[in-house]
Order: sequence, then structure tokens, then C-alpha cells
Amino acid sequence: MKNNLIHRVEIGREPPFSKTKNREQDNTQLKAGLKTLGM
Repeated sequence: MKNNLIHRVEIGREPPFSKTKNREQDNTQLKAGLKTLGM
């Protein structure tokens, strides 16, 4: 359900093959941000 929503939002904005890679980058940046906050 959640993935479908994400997919719909991203249609027309970027090719599907780069979606997963961008998602991984976002997760890495999020983890780095949380580490900076000390969480």
C-alpha cells in the first residue's frame, strides 16, 4: 500500500530504476542526521 503511494507520487518525476537508489540515499542521509542529533 505504502509503496504504491510512493510510486504514484514519483511517476513522471524520475525513471523507475533510479527510485530504489534514491531511496537508499535518503535512508543513509536520514541515519546520518539522526546520528548527528544523538539518537
